[in-house]
Amino acid sequence: MLVYRVSPSGTVTGIINVNVVPATTPPSQLMPQLAEAVAQLGGTHQHDSLTTFGKYAAVLVTYTLPARAGKPAEYGAQAYVHGPASTPVITVTTLNAADATATLRQITDTIRFS
Repeated sequence: MLVYRVSPSGTVTGIINVNVVPATTPPSQLMPQLAEAVAQLGGTHQHDSLTTFGKYAAVLVTYTLPARAGKPAEYGAQAYVHGPASTPVITVTTLNAADATATLRQITDTIRFS
């Protein structure tokens, strides 16, 4: 699922992307791969942590995508929530660091595994 958050003036102020993958890799083993993936995107100021969302183990990654020609800096927050049979991968990118993390937490709070 890919969602664009657009301001009344038509500016994209956030992008939300959700994928679901098999739950074959424990969150702690994902952390080195995540660091490499963020670096490939040009991300800086990356912070990874093991956490939980509800009763499920997760990895939370926050990072900055530096400003580029004609484009402001963006802030990302990503969660890998390790469920019993699948792992939702939620990525939020916004123009404000606190907004990225808050939006990510709102989404992860709605996850229910059946």
